[in-house]
Amino acid sequence: MDLSQEIIKALQEKPGQKTHELARKFGLDRSAVHSILYSDLRGMVYQDNEYRWWPREGAVEERPEQTAKQKNTILNRLCRYYLDCLNQDQYGVSVYAANKYGDLDYVELAEMPVLTGNQHKIFMRDKNVSKLWEKTRRNKNLTLILGYPVYLKKIYYRNGGEGFVVEPLFIFNFDEDPLKNRTKPVLANDLPQLNFKAIKSLLGGSQELNIIVEMVSLAEDLGLSNELPEGDFPELDKVMRCLRVLHNEWDWREEPDPYNLSGGIPLKDLNQPGIYNRTIIMLAERSPYTRGLEAELVKLQSVPESVYGQTALGSWLRGNQLESVDDQAMDLIEILPLNQEQRRAVIQGLTNPLTVITGPPGTGKSQVVTSLLINAAWKGQSVLFASKNNKAVDVVEQRVNGLGHYPILIRHGSAEYQNKMANHLSTLLSSATNYDSLKEYENTKEIHQQAYMRLRALEDKIQQIVALRNRVDHLEQQIELLRYEFTPATFSNLRYLNLDEIEDSFRVLLELVTKADQHQARIWERLIWKFIKNNRFNQVKDSFAEKKDLIKKIELDVSFETKALDEEILKDYKTFMDIFARRLDGVRAIKEYYDSLSKLSASVSLEKLEWDLVKTQEEVQKISENLWHSWLDLLPKRLSSLPADREALNQFNSLLGMVLDNLEEDNKLAGRVRSQLSKLFSVLKKYLPCWAITSLSTHGRIPLEPGFFDLLVIDEASQCDIASVIPLLYRAKRVVVIGDPNQLSHISSLSVNQDTQLLTKHGLIDSYATWGYSKNSLFDRALGVCHSDNIVNLLEHHRSHADIIEFSNTHFYEGQLRIATHYRKLRRPTTAGPAIRWVDLCGTVKRLREGSICNKKEAQALVMELKRLVSQGYEGTIGVVTPFRGQAHYIRELLHKDYSELEKELITKFDFEADTVHKFQGDERDLILFSPVVSLNCPDSSLRFLRRTGNLFNVAITRARAALIVIGDRQSILQCDVNYLVEFAKYVGSLEKKAEEKPIKIDQLGPVYPDVFNPEQVSDWERILYQALYKAGIKTIPQYPVEKYRLDLALITENGRRLDIEVDGERYHRDWNGDLCQRDRLRNCRLQEYGWDVLRFWVYEVRDDLEGCVQRVKDWLEKKNA
Repeated sequence: MDLSQEIIKALQEKPGQKTHELARKFGLDRSAVHSILYSDLRGMVYQDNEYRWWPREGAVEERPEQTAKQKNTILNRLCRYYLDCLNQDQYGVSVYAANKYGDLDYVELAEMPVLTGNQHKIFMRDKNVSKLWEKTRRNKNLTLILGYPVYLKKIYYRNGGEGFVVEPLFIFNFDEDPLKNRTKPVLANDLPQLNFKAIKSLLGGSQELNIIVEMVSLAEDLGLSNELPEGDFPELDKVMRCLRVLHNEWDWREEPDPYNLSGGIPLKDLNQPGIYNRTIIMLAERSPYTRGLEAELVKLQSVPESVYGQTALGSWLRGNQLESVDDQAMDLIEILPLNQEQRRAVIQGLTNPLTVITGPPGTGKSQVVTSLLINAAWKGQSVLFASKNNKAVDVVEQRVNGLGHYPILIRHGSAEYQNKMANHLSTLLSSATNYDSLKEYENTKEIHQQAYMRLRALEDKIQQIVALRNRVDHLEQQIELLRYEFTPATFSNLRYLNLDEIEDSFRVLLELVTKADQHQARIWERLIWKFIKNNRFNQVKDSFAEKKDLIKKIELDVSFETKALDEEILKDYKTFMDIFARRLDGVRAIKEYYDSLSKLSASVSLEKLEWDLVKTQEEVQKISENLWHSWLDLLPKRLSSLPADREALNQFNSLLGMVLDNLEEDNKLAGRVRSQLSKLFSVLKKYLPCWAITSLSTHGRIPLEPGFFDLLVIDEASQCDIASVIPLLYRAKRVVVIGDPNQLSHISSLSVNQDTQLLTKHGLIDSYATWGYSKNSLFDRALGVCHSDNIVNLLEHHRSHADIIEFSNTHFYEGQLRIATHYRKLRRPTTAGPAIRWVDLCGTVKRLREGSICNKKEAQALVMELKRLVSQGYEGTIGVVTPFRGQAHYIRELLHKDYSELEKELITKFDFEADTVHKFQGDERDLILFSPVVSLNCPDSSLRFLRRTGNLFNVAITRARAALIVIGDRQSILQCDVNYLVEFAKYVGSLEKKAEEKPIKIDQLGPVYPDVFNPEQVSDWERILYQALYKAGIKTIPQYPVEKYRLDLALITENGRRLDIEVDGERYHRDWNGDLCQRDRLRNCRLQEYGWDVLRFWVYEVRDDLEGCVQRVKDWLEKKNA
């Protein structure tokens, strides 16, 4: 008898045992017993509301083949686990309260089975409940839900009629097992879930993500979202009392009491909307998107490991870090300019099994995606791009196809996109062949390769100079203490010393001193030592006298050479030679340092090389555009050379036309047509190699074939659950995952406790917890299997003014972003003052009936600010962002009712939008107005919501490119205990203070370095150089502001020429590479674009060649004045 049989026997002998009792009886861990109860014995036992296990009456024994199927591959277990998760992670259920046929999709119960323990009798006592269950057996798209309490919602039909729908506030799921469909369902041993539709109705929201965020927040307040120990679930009546207090403003028609349900008039006969103390069992229809995902997960359950193991999914499931392939020498088509990080991301994506790209706001993720797709197509690879966000998919389609005259990307989805696909194919099939196109392509390709070689040569040269600078730094560190062994003059003159002469002298003297030592003499010399001793002593003395002046050059004293030489005095000579040897080592190091410093000073300046690099990149970009167009011109030629492909595409287009002509009305015929279409997808992929789709729309549109695509690119992966991507990973050979963990994250209504139970149930809790549904995003899972070399961080920010992005940089990105925004492209209302402006006012927060909050005074002030911007002729785009739905709704309503002309002008001329953060994810505006709402009487629950959603604030403020205007109560925010808001208010204050500082005027300059506002950032070397230049008659302005930069020393001539003089004091004794190097290179290029010349001095040059530094500035002046 195996263990599962022993456990069922124990329960038959003594029903109602708890898990820990069974574990003690059989000497097992509770998790092991749980796994057997939930897996092997599923359907044969059930658990009551007191968490006791009972043998199930009339249970269907498992067939051996079913058990074997359940215990198949890890993919099988994961798919069954995700199917359970999807079943419980409902996006809301509702049914009509009444209909004219009397066949209702719900049944009212007289008691709450979760509390009474009679759940196994529900289906035996009530025929109507059994009828509902029979419907779910006949229709796989239906499932059963237990709901309590019930919200009766009034609805209005298009014909003017009225009616009601029933929406339970909490839903309780039933355990379902497709392998045991003859067994009546039992309520799952889970916490109740909030019903999305009911909460949405009661809160009055329109944005799904907003409601989900508030649902998660509410579930936490009710104690339903935490991982709880067995038997420690919160009692339902306590949960209801808490909800009643939190949302007293809801329309509670009957007081909630799950132990004493209300009777009386049935729900179908009531005519007053509100919340009723009723329990129902109801039918729920699965979402069509979820149904598609479920269908594919069911299919994948039976795929053997030998098949899925060859796909990206198989690589991920093996759990080992995926290997890294280094091919940084690959040529790319760079129609869109790429920085080094973006270029690396594209190359990694084209060559490695998995690449993870982190892309904070404004770092050019879309450029990477576009470049990745066109380069994959150019190199003969097929790509599937997927995102949860429809807008992101549309943007990629527009960008990729907008780069050429032939489309290479098809957008799968609705009929609109299928029409586009048909147009794309018609364009390709009707294009004429240009027989010179191949020759033109080959010529352009060769020109492109040569330009790329020049680009790499410049990058190599820059790296050589950076390496030389770092070498000088290391050498300087090694000789630091030697500076104290010499006078400054001697130390400086050592650069001119003839080292060979010194070393020759050392060898001669060492040899003579050695020969004068009897103990080191050979045997025959010892025999005649008294005859040769004086001669050798004299040689030593004479040679030291001869070398005396040379030795003094390295500051060694040989005064002992005046004494008569004997064996005792010889010891002084030997000691001196030891000192000489050590001093000579130091001199060698100093000489090497000076020689390297001289080589560094004589090198072509990095500033010039970087400027040349910028120009070469522009050249590569132009040639890449020609190369891409000439490659596209080859597509008709390739098609003409393969008649079978041409015929296949013609057939595909004809079939697609049939589908578009409403053939779906005949489902059988439509199915046959789609089946024929799928057979032709492999040919379509050769000529339209890039496909784009939302992640939940693949079922029925893209073949579920292993490794169908060479590359899968998933955007917004931080928002994406793992389950929905499993079928996509199966379709791909390699994957690129793009996301930002500091922006919007994956949200699920499935609680941690529910998820833990499901992981345990499917035997995944020990080794595959990182594949969990509720908390882990696809981005999290990708980081776990990706090789560290293949994680690419995009850190160059190009979107927002530094004042705006710097707060997020500091508080969300640990200061890693390098700000490279072109200020001249920003549309600011005014260039005076900071890019963030705070309009301070004190309002009153009001709790709305639907549960959200608003601040009317703040909203009215915001509208006045909008009016002012429009009246003053502002020309940029405008958006309004707020954390709260109620505020967004009130602002829109205020504009529509009281300022309709302003609203019309904002929408037509300023691309205006006013909403919560979720609406703006992936979007941006020139100017954003932010309404925090926080002020007097702000509810604690709203502040708790803000504390939990710091990432939303990061998204909100980084939507602004040129200006951010905050309309709110600064004092209340400083005292609100929401850390990031408090810090933001302080940050804006520091910007205002900084704006009050004025640059130093030239007539205020003197021989001593002047007082500046940031003395802690000024190195001694800047002060030394300033004073040396002033002494030479050159007046420079310290800490001169240019955009977001502070120049160490600015030199502005009478004819308007400008020189930025930089001293690398900040990087002294630090390697100048990686991030430090990139920041300075960006800075130099930006200043050069604005007409500044840049002259950089290393500290070593200022320290050891101050005159040479001054002369280089003089040379610049003479050159510019010539």
